[in-house]
Amino acid sequence: MAMTGGVGTLAGASGKGSEVHLDTLQMNADSGARLRAESAGLLTIRNSRITLAPGGILAGIAVDGAGSRAELYDTYLDGGWFDIGSGGSVLLENVEAHSVGGSMRLLGSSISKTYSSAVINGGRFYTVGGYGVNINNWGQLTARDAAFDVRDGFSGFWLASDESRLQLTDSTIDTWTTPTATAWRSPAASPPCRVAGSPHTAMRPTACA
Repeated sequence: MAMTGGVGTLAGASGKGSEVHLDTLQMNADSGARLRAESAGLLTIRNSRITLAPGGILAGIAVDGAGSRAELYDTYLDGGWFDIGSGGSVLLENVEAHSVGGSMRLLGSSISKTYSSAVINGGRFYTVGGYGVNINNWGQLTARDAAFDVRDGFSGFWLASDESRLQLTDSTIDTWTTPTATAWRSPAASPPCRVAGSPHTAMRPTACA
């Protein structure tokens, strides 16, 4: 299935019993576009490729509210991130994601003491700037066989409080900074010298021996 969209929610499941299932989706959308599950809705995406224009702060996959859930399998996401809040959850299996400013944010509810959680099995997550994963208050991340790559950012993970949880198994974290480019300069030319007894200028130092 092919889809081209603008900004805002392009597809979403809202309310208990509401489900949206997408398979072999090819999506190209503007910055700020997102797929959403809220109020105990379920969103599943399989074997898909989602490309979003850069610059969308809320772009990507959003899950909000207790009982809300998104599941992604064998899917590629470019230009968006995962925003899991207020007790929502996400399952990612063999997902590859590229983003700017962070790959994921997990923010639970301190009032109801409900975790927002992410379970990752396999996959790679690349981001430029920010944190790899922002595990905020009452956020919980469990990852196995996953790789996190953070370029020009702060750290692989940020745990905001004692209620933040992180468990990694057979996973890697790579944080690095882009090398500063150094301007290349040609070697300094040997100054001309004058051969004794000759009015001509010799350009080779051996002529001055």
